[in-house]
Amino acid sequence: MKKTHRRIIVYVATLFAIALIVSLFGQIWSYFKSGATFSELKAIDEELWKVYDPVTTWDSGGLAEGLPMDQFTREDVEQAYLRAWHALNLAGRASNLELLEDYFSGPSLEHLRHLPKRDDVYFTERVNLEHNIRLNLFSLDRQVVAFTDSAMQAVVRITNGAKDELLLHNHSEESFEVIMTLDDGHWKVRHLSHLQSNNRALNDVSHSISGIRENLKGVNYYPSASPWFSFWADFDTLVIAQDFELISELGLEAIRIFIPYSTFGKNQVDPVYVQRLNQLLNLAVRFDLLVVPTLFDFPEGYQIDLYTQTRRHLIEVVDRFKDHSHILAWDLKNEPDLDFEVYGESTVLEWLKLMIATIREIDPSKPVTIGWSKATSAHLLADKLDIISFHFYEQPSLLTSQINALRQKVDPEKPLWLTEFGKSSLNSFFFPGGASEAEQAAYIQNVLFYAQEAGVNSNFVWTLHDFQRIPGGVFGWKPWIKKAQKQFGLVNAAGIKKKSAQVILDQEQISDTRNTWAWLLKPFYFTCLLVLFLVVLLARRISRGYF
Repeated sequence: MKKTHRRIIVYVATLFAIALIVSLFGQIWSYFKSGATFSELKAIDEELWKVYDPVTTWDSGGLAEGLPMDQFTREDVEQAYLRAWHALNLAGRASNLELLEDYFSGPSLEHLRHLPKRDDVYFTERVNLEHNIRLNLFSLDRQVVAFTDSAMQAVVRITNGAKDELLLHNHSEESFEVIMTLDDGHWKVRHLSHLQSNNRALNDVSHSISGIRENLKGVNYYPSASPWFSFWADFDTLVIAQDFELISELGLEAIRIFIPYSTFGKNQVDPVYVQRLNQLLNLAVRFDLLVVPTLFDFPEGYQIDLYTQTRRHLIEVVDRFKDHSHILAWDLKNEPDLDFEVYGESTVLEWLKLMIATIREIDPSKPVTIGWSKATSAHLLADKLDIISFHFYEQPSLLTSQINALRQKVDPEKPLWLTEFGKSSLNSFFFPGGASEAEQAAYIQNVLFYAQEAGVNSNFVWTLHDFQRIPGGVFGWKPWIKKAQKQFGLVNAAGIKKKSAQVILDQEQISDTRNTWAWLLKPFYFTCLLVLFLVVLLARRISRGYF
């Protein structure tokens, strides 16, 4: 009986292994037969369609022939048309036209079959940003629709794959005549005729906004108990009101806040978080505080595939609040230069150019800036920005030379803002490089002094509060980094003002200061002395034969 059971188990296992191998071989054969790449397999995934979200408008003016088009049919046609373009753009990259058969038919499909194959060296990417549709015909039998897509905005990016070099990043406006037919219940593009194409400049000239505030004193803001990701999720108007009152008591006029891209719903901006941002702005009005919203905090990337998604997010947020009286300026992105290593400098900068051009179209009246992580990056895109802003966490004595070097590269008439600076007051027994509250205050005082000496009089200190906890997703797992980030505040976790709060309050009468003795009293050095003493004691005991 046991032998019979053993044979059955062996037979079943063998059959299962054979079936698995046959299935795997079939998938591999299908893969090579179709010439598919990993990118193409992703393209077929339904999730990828969610990334593609261009702005689409229908021209309601004029009379179209045939039947009036109902809302349901219009949405159906629009969705099929957008997917056809997305499939075309993806197919062009992968040289796989099989994907097009679901979205094109007749003459247009035959024409697309003769498109040139993808070049193995020069890689072309394309994405459509905006469609403007004017309906010309909806047939009486509801089987044919004809329309003009005019001034369609598109971006084409060409790179040299061998050298990882950007060769072209072109923003254009194109117009097409389109005929779609209903085939087996699905709308397909049967005719796609190109009418005209024009290059579209991405804010190539300097934008001028007069009356930008200077001599502005502000603070970067999160509540003590809910920084970063948890701020908007644990939104508490009572806590924020108390904090805004404290900010006003410190003589500060403005706050810099952060709009996390994913938390706010990406391209489908969540109305709950929009309402919370509105509540915060209304509280700012109550306490007479100006607000600098920093957009795209923790984005998912800068690739061309994400252009429509991030552009839609920008349009929805900025359009909703562009007329709010207490928004001082838009900070488009926090420290994008830190992303150069991962995504490439050209990729990040081209995305920023597009977002700058977009925000100009939506809200031309408010200044735009970018919060670069250091002054040495702040000249980038300076001709396209109204305010040049940067962050500083280095030795204060280096600030003057960095500001002077920056001024040589940018328009001297443009305001320079220091939108982040500060020092942690962590003074641990276990981590080197700590600082006391007195050293923190001295550091802030010195930065303010050198900034004012160099003519930079607008600043936002990091940050109002010490934090009770730091999310691991922001600063990683290293405890010496996370613990230090907890104690950059002007107010400690118990709600008591530190020495640095008085420096901020009195910054109009700032002067250079020195705190040369404090480094001798760091707890970490006492730990080092204790460890050294124990090592010497252990060595002596070993030498005397106690072990």
